[in-house]
Amino acid sequence: MGLRRLRLGLAMLTYQDWLLFCFVLGVLGGTAAALAFGGPVVQGCILGAAGTAGAGNRYGAKDFLAVWRRNSQMPVQEIPVKHLKGKEVKAVCAYPESAECAYHWNKEAGTLTVELPARVSARIFELRY
Repeated sequence: MGLRRLRLGLAMLTYQDWLLFCFVLGVLGGTAAALAFGGPVVQGCILGAAGTAGAGNRYGAKDFLAVWRRNSQMPVQEIPVKHLKGKEVKAVCAYPESAECAYHWNKEAGTLTVELPARVSARIFELRY
């Protein structure tokens, strides 16, 4: 009797109801899987840390910095990162990894100095602190 009633109730759902049901089921299932099997960064993003600069994890905090050079005459730029001034920071060219560019973190000034040799180029730097 209960199964027959369930089938009748499900048959009355519209297409939009099914889409909403599947969407909610997917969000809940994905969240449960990420919380069960994801690392601390994934779990932090799900629990509300998404979109925060320097979201912490067990290895320390990190920020990502995108740098462009678009037909500029100056290949060297000094980029201020005020919230990291005075901190020990390890700068890494995250993308592209094999790119030719020079960079240096200045702890006292809180700046990342970047030299991009090509007139049109871009890099993504990871600042670990």
